[in-house]
Amino acid sequence: MRTLDEYQAFVEGLMGSLDNDRATFALGLAGEAGEVCDLLKKHWGHKHTLDVDKLQKELGDVLWYVAALASQFGLSLDLIAVANVQKLTARYPDGKFSSAASIARVDVKPAPIGGLEAITDPLPIAAPAPVKDRFVALRGGADDDVADQQRLDF
Repeated sequence: MRTLDEYQAFVEGLMGSLDNDRATFALGLAGEAGEVCDLLKKHWGHKHTLDVDKLQKELGDVLWYVAALASQFGLSLDLIAVANVQKLTARYPDGKFSSAASIARVDVKPAPIGGLEAITDPLPIAAPAPVKDRFVALRGGADDDVADQQRLDF
């Protein structure tokens, strides 16, 4: 595998009966992120030796759920990564984290008058084909099962 989208196609192949179970993917992501945090809490707070192999496996589980959840909403991991790089490049133009730039958040517009939340600029990325359509070529063609999986329920 050389791209995040190729990994995402692999994850989609494993989803099976969980396809279209967004709640399971969202809760799974939270649970796996919690396991990563628990390992680090025990290391930093309780002075346990950090099991880096276990940390890597848990981060892999987090990545699996991120890929599965992105697929459920027709999002490409490659494009998510590109959009994140664009956002962070705008926020940190010097290429390094700084508290001042983090606070200034030049990539976020102020909320409209009367608005309660900040609105971010949409990033100039062409809309991709639905994720599952893009993966037909990676899987080697569309059979009936794949064709059924291409219909996303939004």
